[in-house]
Amino acid sequence: MTAHRRLRPLDNAYLDCDRPVGKDGTEIGVLLRFAEPLGRSVEDWRALVAARLDAVPDLRLVPHRPRRRWLPMRWATADPDLRHHVREVRSDAPDGMRAAVEEVMAGRLPLDRPLWQLVVLRDAAGGEAALFRVHHALADGVGMVELGTRLLGSDLRVPVPAEAAPVRWARLRAWREVVTGTARYLRGFAPPAGRAFTSRGLTGTRRLAWAETGVDRLHSIARQHGVTGTEVYLAALAGALRQWPHTPWRSGPRTVWALVPVDTRTAGTDDGLGNRAVNLRVPLPCDEPDPRRRLALVAGGANTAGQRRRAEVMRAGVDVLPGPVVRALFWCTYRRWHIDLVASNVASLGHRVSHLGNLITEASPIGFLPHARPFGVVLGAYGDRVSLHVTADAGLPRPDVLCKLWIHSLGELASLPALPPPHGRDR
Repeated sequence: MTAHRRLRPLDNAYLDCDRPVGKDGTEIGVLLRFAEPLGRSVEDWRALVAARLDAVPDLRLVPHRPRRRWLPMRWATADPDLRHHVREVRSDAPDGMRAAVEEVMAGRLPLDRPLWQLVVLRDAAGGEAALFRVHHALADGVGMVELGTRLLGSDLRVPVPAEAAPVRWARLRAWREVVTGTARYLRGFAPPAGRAFTSRGLTGTRRLAWAETGVDRLHSIARQHGVTGTEVYLAALAGALRQWPHTPWRSGPRTVWALVPVDTRTAGTDDGLGNRAVNLRVPLPCDEPDPRRRLALVAGGANTAGQRRRAEVMRAGVDVLPGPVVRALFWCTYRRWHIDLVASNVASLGHRVSHLGNLITEASPIGFLPHARPFGVVLGAYGDRVSLHVTADAGLPRPDVLCKLWIHSLGELASLPALPPPHGRDR
């Protein structure tokens, strides 16, 4: 192996999550469906991937610890064994495709190999899909979708990595912003979460469900009320959790603290495929019965435009703060006294792409489930469709009902009169 680049502190923090042996892992994925059946054997898939690896050099990366233990970990490069990284799963279960996805996502990616897999899924009804999954140390949700589309899309350009500025100069230029951003981030830890959900009866096994609607529907509700699409997504989620009979409340509906990753990539640039999101937390007023009031409270608490500006400042600190500081902040971020669930928003591709002339009709992201959390949700946009994906512990029945309630909650918001203009919002 040869050293490729340093392992960022945030990448290292996700590797820390993977150390305990058990069912909980930090693998994330994207499910791809195609307009036409591919009819390709797994050997043909391996040959295709082998021909495209040069276009996606990140798929050769393996975490590597040097012999001197005090030195930081680095990414090293290795040639993937495609018999492990590209495989096929068939399921004869009644809901074969969902069962196949659950089977694959339940497995752990070994840390001594490149941290990804491409799995061809086939069910008894002749359905076919591809599941691309990565370890969160390699990429966040947006980076994962980008890796998958580079691997399977029609664009075979070989990216030229930009030269990174020396860390010492980055520290000098960004020091004031780093201190300010870190202070603001730390203020976000108050007040502590009230642990809205109970963890009794959790199995550690994941069950998956998803639902789709049009992107235009989300955007039209946002325009109607003068808020952002993310705020509509979160307000509808608050309404769905309030109505879902299987929400594991400790003592009835209450405010839920959601961890919402904010992407800090610069539009129109190749800003890296690794972890470029900063985690912020937003209160979801599930204890509020009025949907219009719920939206107003989410809009006031999320304030996603202002949150993004603060996240961009904090992003500058993630790469220049000492690794132990970043990892300590990360550890605190995922504690149960800080957040109740993860509600990601993967703003992926605004256009559809083709795989060797075959249109990719669906690209649905799949999130990971932090330890001792009953469920988590991911919103993903692809083309003109937006999908809500729920990853729930097997101890909770019917996660598909939560997806349907989210769609219903969107309908409630669409039927409401517009919110009054916000006062004093940092937009």
